[in-house]
Amino acid sequence: MTAAGVFFHLEELHSVCRGIKEMLAPDGVFCVQAIYLGGMLENTAFDQVYHEHLCYYTLKSLQGLLAPHGLEVFKVSIVPIHGGTLEAHVGHPGAHPVNDSVPAMAQKEVAQGYGRLETYQQFAERVWKLRDALIAELERFRGEDKRVYSYGAPAKGATLLNSFGIDTRYVQVAAEKSALKFDHLIPGVRIPIKDEASLTPPDVYLVLAWNFLDEFLEKERAFLQNGGCFLVPVPYVRVIAAEDA
Repeated sequence: MTAAGVFFHLEELHSVCRGIKEMLAPDGVFCVQAIYLGGMLENTAFDQVYHEHLCYYTLKSLQGLLAPHGLEVFKVSIVPIHGGTLEAHVGHPGAHPVNDSVPAMAQKEVAQGYGRLETYQQFAERVWKLRDALIAELERFRGEDKRVYSYGAPAKGATLLNSFGIDTRYVQVAAEKSALKFDHLIPGVRIPIKDEASLTPPDVYLVLAWNFLDEFLEKERAFLQNGGCFLVPVPYVRVIAAEDA
């Protein structure tokens, strides 16, 4: 059984776990993937917080959910999607030997302070420093009369833009390829969303879906070579031009 990108969307967590327990074969494996809270902290990825994401998992919290339902994590790893995703292999207790990865990650989470309030207070401080750095770059571009479009209009982008007060003063248009979003507005900041194929490229793209940056750099090689640049806000603010790609 698999649940890829599902567990952090669920409202009825316990009924789902009861169903998994009942359906799982005696030697079966349930593979669950969810955005990892540790990756969010490491990358200052506060933009992963939005209405679809109801839970933010560590190994400890996932174990705390599964154990009361008679389910055991026996292997765990971090995969790179979304800036770090927890992938856990789960079975009936004792059905599979517990891999060394489980106690190793548990110890790392304690060492990183994921259970301490000050860890999250420090995270918040990093978010506001990131805001100041990003606004400074956008102000610089505005002072140079450069056109800035957002590269796409992902859900996480609405979190970042609204949290930092970035509206059409700084970003004129969101260039999108999903027809479902054309001619709508990014909520709150009301940046218009347009078909990227209908737009003349701007001077700067603000990359909201930063987790796919490598793909975007490859796709927009000509844009960079013609003098354009990417402004990337997470995990830290940086400007990427052709010589940097």
